[in-house]
Amino acid sequence: MNITRTTAVALSALVLAGCGSQAASHAAATNNPSASPTAPASIPPSSEDDGGFVQPGPATTPAPATTSAAGGGSSPVLDAKFGQTYALDYVSDYDHNNNAEYAEYTMTVAAPTVTSSALSQYGSPPSHGHYLVFRVTFAAKSEGVTYNVMDFDVRDKANEKSSCGTGEDTLGDGTLHAGQKASGTIICDVAVTDGTLVFDPSRPDYTGSLIEWPF
Repeated sequence: MNITRTTAVALSALVLAGCGSQAASHAAATNNPSASPTAPASIPPSSEDDGGFVQPGPATTPAPATTSAAGGGSSPVLDAKFGQTYALDYVSDYDHNNNAEYAEYTMTVAAPTVTSSALSQYGSPPSHGHYLVFRVTFAAKSEGVTYNVMDFDVRDKANEKSSCGTGEDTLGDGTLHAGQKASGTIICDVAVTDGTLVFDPSRPDYTGSLIEWPF
C-alpha cells in the first residue's frame, strides 16, 4: 500500500542520517532490481480485522433495493405472437442480504375465438356485439407464482379498453407451486374484432415487459 511504502522511505532516510557506515549497503540494495525492500517490523500489514493501516477513501452508503414497475405502460413493450411461450418473472421476496428473489414462470396465449352469440346455454349475448375468448396458460418454474385475469385487458386502435369479465372456465386468480400449471379463458365484450390483448400487471414487483398480442 502507499502508506507502507512512504513510511519505509522515511525510515531509510533516518538510518542514512544516523549510520553512515550502512549507507553504501543501502544504496546498493536500492539500485539492485532483484533486491526487495523489507517493511519495518513496527508497521503491521494492512488489514481491516487486525487494526492495521487501511488506505482512506470516500465514505459509501449502500444503495436501497429497487424494483422495476411494469404497470401504466412504463416498461418496454414486447410484441408477442399467439401460441408462443414467454418466460417471465417478478420479485417475490428478498433474502437476508437484501438480494431480490424472483418467481419465475412461463405464459402462453392462444389466438382468440370470436362469437356474437352467448357462450353458454343460459348466458347472455355480448352487449357490445362480439365476445373475444382467449385461452391463457401459466406454468410455474419456481414456488409461489401468482396470476390474475385482471392483469389482462383488450384495447382498440384508439387505445380504449374493453371490459373483460368472467364466465365458464375463466382464468381467475391463484398461486402456483413449482411445476404446476393453470389454464383458463379471458372473455372480452367488444364492439370491434381487431385490437390488442395487453398483459400489464399493476403490481410494482413485475420486472418484465408490457406484452401485447395484436389481433
